[in-house]
Amino acid sequence: MSEKEFERRIKSESKAAIRVTNKSLVCKDCLFRYNDDAKLGNTSKCAIYKAKPNLILLGGKCEFYKRDVTRYTAERDV
Repeated sequence: MSEKEFERRIKSESKAAIRVTNKSLVCKDCLFRYNDDAKLGNTSKCAIYKAKPNLILLGGKCEFYKRDVTRYTAERDV
């Protein structure tokens, strides 16, 4: 592999890696989510799952989703 091909491959692969956060999942306002702002591993687990199923991590629905109304109302000063 030439140096140019190697550099092109490195650039391509670096674009493919993106951090998944609760903000991009159905978990963003779920009562059972763990805060993933400081601890990166908290995206892959919650109070229900020790390890969230791939379907959820790929953007799918969760059968245990429950909206955290306390946080929603606190943010709106209700």
